[in-house]
Amino acid sequence: MSIDELIQRAKDGDASNLEMIRGLWPATLYLVGRGETDDPASFEPVVLKSPSTGEQLFVAYTSVDKIAPSFAQAAPTTLALTGAAVFTSIRGDYGLVINPDAEPTVEFNGPGVPRIVAAMAEDAETTE
Repeated sequence: MSIDELIQRAKDGDASNLEMIRGLWPATLYLVGRGETDDPASFEPVVLKSPSTGEQLFVAYTSVDKIAPSFAQAAPTTLALTGAAVFTSIRGDYGLVINPDAEPTVEFNGPGVPRIVAAMAEDAETTE
């Protein structure tokens, strides 16, 4: 099952949020931003304001094909990371939106991100 199918199943109530997160954790997500491709430290990811909550959200996509041309022009650098790397790198009150202008879209609020990271660390300990 693709990560997009899993996100949609969770949105439809046919999969749990934990199942979706477990699927996202090892999956490749694509961040868009500016910076040098050979210097990840210079990467500045795109941040959007959530229309529903006003929160600042990092932007990631499940496929480069889903990146809107307007993003590709304004933020021409794409960085491929695992979902785990994306979630664990988010600091402060930032959240995450996956596929903001494509389907399926899913949003994680700022307070939820550290809870997800903690839950996945606990999940890893219980499955070892």
